[in-house]
Amino acid sequence: MNETRWQQNFEDVRKYLQEHNCGLLEIPHDVRGKSGSLLYSWVREMRSAYIGKSSKFILTDEKRKLLDSIGFGTALLQIEDVWRQHFNELLEFLKTHELNELPKFKYTADNFYMKGWLDNQRSDYRQGTMKQQRLQMFIDNELLTIL
Repeated sequence: MNETRWQQNFEDVRKYLQEHNCGLLEIPHDVRGKSGSLLYSWVREMRSAYIGKSSKFILTDEKRKLLDSIGFGTALLQIEDVWRQHFNELLEFLKTHELNELPKFKYTADNFYMKGWLDNQRSDYRQGTMKQQRLQMFIDNELLTIL
């Protein structure tokens, strides 16, 4: 991605956040910027680069500061909080249900799709990309076998 396109995508995201008074995690999947890029996809790519997991992008200090200015650091903390919340919901579900009773397409009131979330965790585990602290939570709760 060239510098001009990066700057345009950054400005599109910044403006969207201001105009809609929302956070990075609330950008819909179908919103496009002036360059035609999906803002959600660009944010995901930059999030991977921000945490050092992107083979496509390496952020300069200047770009990291720009991303911080629109809340990237805070958004990453929120992602971990949401992940822990979903893990705890899984634990609560498993207290009264068997794993094979996970509804295939049931969403909770906050739009949480437990089976899809668990499928993503399984994928991360099998690909070796699951964060160590997340893996440890499965181990500590004797749930490694469901991955």
